[in-house]
Amino acid sequence: MFNILKFLKYYLFQNAQKINYSPQKILIIRNDHIGDVCVSLPFVNSIKFFFPDCEVHILINVYTLDIISGNPNIDKIIIQNKDDAISDIINKIPDNYDILFNLTSTKFNAKLSKKINAKYKIGYAYKIYNIFAFNRYVFTHRQNPPIHECDFCFEFLKLCNIDFLEKKQEIVKNTVIYVNDYDKKYVDEYWQKLKFDNSKKNIGIHPGDNKSAFNWSLKKYIELAEYLAQDFEIVFIFGPAELALMNDELFKIKQRVYNFKIVEGNLTVKQLAYFIKKLNCLVSGSTGPMHIAGLMDTPTVSIFSNKLSHNYKKWHPLNNKFEIIEPQITSKKSEDIKKNIEQIPISLAVEKIKKIIN
Repeated sequence: MFNILKFLKYYLFQNAQKINYSPQKILIIRNDHIGDVCVSLPFVNSIKFFFPDCEVHILINVYTLDIISGNPNIDKIIIQNKDDAISDIINKIPDNYDILFNLTSTKFNAKLSKKINAKYKIGYAYKIYNIFAFNRYVFTHRQNPPIHECDFCFEFLKLCNIDFLEKKQEIVKNTVIYVNDYDKKYVDEYWQKLKFDNSKKNIGIHPGDNKSAFNWSLKKYIELAEYLAQDFEIVFIFGPAELALMNDELFKIKQRVYNFKIVEGNLTVKQLAYFIKKLNCLVSGSTGPMHIAGLMDTPTVSIFSNKLSHNYKKWHPLNNKFEIIEPQITSKKSEDIKKNIEQIPISLAVEKIKKIIN
C-alpha cells in the first residue's frame, strides 16, 4: 500500500521525486540485446560526464560485453550469464549503491532490483511490477508519440536534476565502441584476405535479424546484391546464429556467380564493429549490426516496418548518416506487415544506398 501511495504522489507531483545530491556509486542495469546496449551507451557515458567522481557499474548480458568493454566511463562490468538466477547475480554485486537505474523493464529485473541495496531505485513507471520494485519512476510514454530509446534513457537522468540538453548531442557524437589494437590488426588482415577491389566502394549486407523485428527475406537481399554488384563490392555479413542463411542453396549459387565476399560468423562483436567501420555503407534490418554501425559512424540503409513498437523513430541508428526504408501500406497484422515489407521495391533501396554513399 505504501508503494502505491508513493507512486500516486510522484505521478501527480513528479518534481517531488527528483534527487538533489551527487552520487558516489551507481548501478545501471541493461541486460538485454546488442542494439539496446548500443543506444543506451550515451546515457551510460553521461553519468561520468555529469558526475566525474562517481563510480559507475553496469550489469549486462555476457554476449554484449564487447560493446562496452574498454569503455573508460565504466568502472565495473557485472556479467549476467544465460542461466544465472537472481541469487547468482546478487552474489556478484557489491554491498550498496546510491542510485540504481533499471533501463530494461522485465519482471526478472524488478525482482532483482528489489534485492539490490540502493538508496534510490529508478524504473519505468508504466509496468505494474515496477511500482513495488522502485522508489522513483520515469513517467515518459515510449510509443505515443514514439521516443527514441536513447532519448528515453536520458529521461532517467532528469530525476537526478540534471539539465543535459546542451551537452547531449556532444555526448552522443562522442560515443563509440572501443576496439583494441589486437582486434584492429586481426580485422585489417581479415579484410586483406577478402581481396576487395579498391577501385569500387564497398557495401555490407546483413540479412539476419534474430527475429527482433520484421525484415526482408534472404532472397530479397540477394536480389539487391545482384543489382549492386555491377558497381560495388558486396560483402554479406553473417553472425554465428545465421549460418543457415549462409548455407542457403540460392545464396551459394549467387555467391559463386557474383563473387560476393562473406563474413562467416567468425568475428567477435568487437571485431565486427571495426569491420563495419571500414565499410562505405551497411544495409540491414533493424538489428544489432545496424546500431553498431551507428556508433562506428558508418552510413546505414535500414529496412523497418511501420509497426508502432518497431518504429524507426524509436530505433534508428545513432548518427545522422542513415536512410530508412518502410512499406507505404500500414497494417497491424504481422502477416500483412511481412508481406508489405517484402513488396518494397529493390529500386528504392538502390536509390537510398547511392544517395547515402555519394
